[in-house]
Order: sequence, then C-alpha cells, then structure tokens
Amino acid sequence: MNDSDIEKFKEDIEIILFQKNKIDFINRIINDIIYQWKLPLSIISTASTGIKLKKELNLLNDEELISSMELINNSTQELSNSIDEFKHFINNTNNTTQTFSISELFEHIFKLLNIEFFPENIEIKKNIQNIEICSLKNKLSLVLINILNNSIDSILNQTLSNKKIIFIKTYKKDNFLIIEIKNSIKILNDESILALYDFNVTYEELFRKAKIDLYLSIKIIKKFLDGDILISNKNFIYNNKNYEGTSFLIKLKL
Repeated sequence: MNDSDIEKFKEDIEIILFQKNKIDFINRIINDIIYQWKLPLSIISTASTGIKLKKELNLLNDEELISSMELINNSTQELSNSIDEFKHFINNTNNTTQTFSISELFEHIFKLLNIEFFPENIEIKKNIQNIEICSLKNKLSLVLINILNNSIDSILNQTLSNKKIIFIKTYKKDNFLIIEIKNSIKILNDESILALYDFNVTYEELFRKAKIDLYLSIKIIKKFLDGDILISNKNFIYNNKNYEGTSFLIKLKL
C-alpha cells in the first residue's frame, strides 16, 4: 500500500467517523426528546382527563375549560418546538457556504441541548454577539455541539464541589469571528490535548487518550472551515473564585 492509498484509507475512516459522530448525537437527542416529552404529555393527559371528569359531574365552568385548554395548547406548542429544532438539525445537510448569524446558531443548539443543561444545575454564562458569518453552518454546528456535549458530560461526571459553569463568548477581532467556550472544571488532561492535535496518532490511541469527536472537530475547523481552534487548560477567576478549566478558542474568517 503506497502513501496515496494510506491517505485515502485515512480519509475513508474519517468520513465513517464523521457519520458515526452525527448518528451518536442524533441517538442522544432522540433519548432527550423522549425524556423532554414526558412532562407536557403528562400535563395534556391530566388536563383532558380533568375536563372529562368535571363535565360528567356537571362541575365544569367556562373559566376552568379555557384555563385547561390553554394549558393543553401550551404543552402541544412545547412538543412541536422540540421537534422543529430536531428537524432543523437533521435537515441542515447543506455542504455549501451560507450566511448566518452566530447568535441564531447558538439559539438552535441551546434548544436542542436544553434538557441537558438545566436539570443538573449547570450554569451557562453567555456573552454572544450578533455577528454574521459565511461558512458551512452544519459543520460548525456539529463542532459546537461536540464541545458542549463533552463539557456537559465531563462536568456531570466530576465529583468536585466546584460550581458547574460553562462560559460562552463570541466577538469580532480584526476580520475574524472568535468563539470561546470555557468550563469551570478541567475536562481534558494535557496528554489528551496533545493527542488531539497529533494527526499521526492512531485511532486506538485517540479512543484511549482523548475524545474522538473532539479530534474530528479540530479536523472540521481546519479542513472544512479554514479556521483554527486552540484547546488548552488554564486558570481563571470568576466572582473572586479561582477555577482550573478547559478552554476552546475557535477563530474563523469573516
């Protein structure tokens, strides 16, 4: 097998891993939607059963009927919105560049991941400017989702008493869009970060030392989005308290 055959083989492997990465995320979101739907479905069931029972007992007045119908309508809207966000992600397969707002992209991502953030008391500190960029929207979306999913999973698996915070900041510098995501807890050790940037590392080592989805995210930023991403562990102060966390700094041309 010559060098070109080896390179082609590596590219084929990465295509398979890219698809697996997206399928894994889709499976995760489906499970989240199932969990997310339980409450509104329970509300709809309780409200409709209550209407039926009170009607049979001639205890249903107009005020209670209107209130129950509004509750049912709000719950169905919540179900519909979660499906719309899911469809937006699944259908966003356009591999041509398009102009979009980074703030709107983050809003879609927040809605997709909403069920994971708040029940576990993870605090999200957002400073997201409304900046437009012309890029591959679906590729950037997958990168940001990978980073946030890794941040959430790592923070939830930590037994430390540190406050669970994810900082998200976007701003324009010169002719670049800067996206900065920081965690209040270190989610990668230094060896794992080095492995992510070693494009000669074997996939076996990647699975053992680091996160394969973060490795793919670096490749997407550099290869498809013509940008750069710096992952590092650093100390920072928030509300007079010192944190040692992991920082993701993405730089994209505007």
